[in-house]
Amino acid sequence: MSIYLCKRCELLNTKHFNDLKKHLNRKFPCKKNHNSMMYSNDQIIALSLIPSNTQPYINLDEIEHLKDTELLELNKNELFEELENIDKDKNKSCKYCNKEFSNKQCLKKHFIIECYYNYLLSKKESLNNINNIDINNSNNLNINNSSVNSNNITNNNININLEVKTPIPFVNDWDISKISEGDRTKIYVSEYMYKNLLEEILKNELNLNVVIDKNKKSGMVYKDDINKYIQMKSRDIVDNTMEKLNSHLNQFIKDDKTTIKDINTHARRMTNKKMIDYEKDNDIKNSVEKVICECYAERKDEAIKIAKNVVKDKPFSY
Repeated sequence: MSIYLCKRCELLNTKHFNDLKKHLNRKFPCKKNHNSMMYSNDQIIALSLIPSNTQPYINLDEIEHLKDTELLELNKNELFEELENIDKDKNKSCKYCNKEFSNKQCLKKHFIIECYYNYLLSKKESLNNINNIDINNSNNLNINNSSVNSNNITNNNININLEVKTPIPFVNDWDISKISEGDRTKIYVSEYMYKNLLEEILKNELNLNVVIDKNKKSGMVYKDDINKYIQMKSRDIVDNTMEKLNSHLNQFIKDDKTTIKDINTHARRMTNKKMIDYEKDNDIKNSVEKVICECYAERKDEAIKIAKNVVKDKPFSY
């Protein structure tokens, strides 16, 4: 009997494919656990659709090409239907490439991570080609993929070593060195000072130490070089974030010696009033949590790329 395991939450464990299908089609997706946080949605779909207790299994190398895609996720209902047809059909050959397989599980694995994915990819590329502007014709440019000719210098092998940036630990203050004095003043005199400051802070890659999940109920934060990333409730992430934002805003006001004193006095009162209201009013707290989580979610892709580089040589755990 096949057993399906949802690789997003690892809580759903069922022998019924329909149960898994309903689970993956939930309006509000289940919460990612720490193991799945580094997987793309397509990798999660592929890992979940192959039974966890029967061969053939899927290893991560086989789905490396799915790490930056959402083709399976966006077409999962069609994929579910195709897999159900495989179960109904006695034929064990792939409908796209006609390759024969010894059993249905091998056929399903091939279908999910190879032929069906390639089929969706070709559809996407065809659509892109229709809308694509031919740069070579319009700009009379000729680019050779195997070499770059500049000032009669041709180099076929260019090795670029990129420094892996480690984010600032979440409990520490952010790096605000890239925020100019003028921008600091604009931020603390604005109506949405906390939101505007966080957005500015997150433009610095060193500050991308939070990965907020889509359901915004939890996230992963970079703790330190030893523990790497740990899981935190979104409310705790937001509480910590608001405290640091409040501290930075007050420091901006204190350091500003050029703005009119009455303006700074009013700005300080408003900064602290907003913090007090956040701490005492649950309705305001809920609204602020949503805004802060959305700010983090907007930079989620960049934060995940940094996290993958940080943990690639060690297990991702908490």
